[in-house]
Amino acid sequence: MRRYLTKLTLLEFYYYVYHNRGKKSAEKYFSHLKRHADIVELTEEILKKSAIFRSEMLKKGKHFSYADCVNYVSAKELGAKLLTGGKEFKYLENVEFVR
Repeated sequence: MRRYLTKLTLLEFYYYVYHNRGKKSAEKYFSHLKRHADIVELTEEILKKSAIFRSEMLKKGKHFSYADCVNYVSAKELGAKLLTGGKEFKYLENVEFVR
């Protein structure tokens, strides 16, 4: 099974681990993720589609972060499912919801 990560996911992950466990752990896990996943290039097309997706979701009263929108659109473009525990994604297509 192929694993994909956007650079925004790497940013969020590094911040979380650095904030909670320090630089040494953040560096270790960051390197591990980079070795075991394909890093998705954030093209202009993905960024535009992500902005449109976020706008459409806001019209429906759903508040997604920019990073969440980029990750969702990137997964869809790659034909992969978005693996997330974010409850706001629970009923969207192309999502594998985990807890």
